Amino acid sequence: MRLLLGSGGLSTDERRENWIEVLDEFLGPIERILFVPQALPEHDPYVAGMRKRRLFAAREVDALHQAEDPIAAIERADAIYVGGGNTFRLLAYLQQEDLLGPIRSRVERGMPYVGISAGTNVACPTIQTTND
Repeated sequence: MRLLLGSGGLSTDERRENWIEVLDEFLGPIERILFVPQALPEHDPYVAGMRKRRLFAAREVDALHQAEDPIAAIERADAIYVGGGNTFRLLAYLQQEDLLGPIRSRVERGMPYVGISAGTNVACPTIQTTND
């Protein structure tokens, strides 16, 4: 499995630049990623803010909330990036849409998984340590 997990804390220029460098190295030649913004209630502004702050390391981004078929989007993804926010909101969405299994299956088959904050929490065996 290829996992890149972060706690968040990207509020300073130095931290953001470090994250972008690590993400770029982790993703390597991958040019397009699938972003999961469901940990926050407003998905489009979340994606726009991530783009503005360059937190996708100059990769093309497809947002899961815009996919007609989320499972098909996961199956086509070269990498998945699960964003931060509220872990319970994120997990509820993933469970409601039956997406945990497809994500797990793709990651087990080698698709890179990037998680920040809530996205890190849902990659763990439980979410019992979240502070949400």
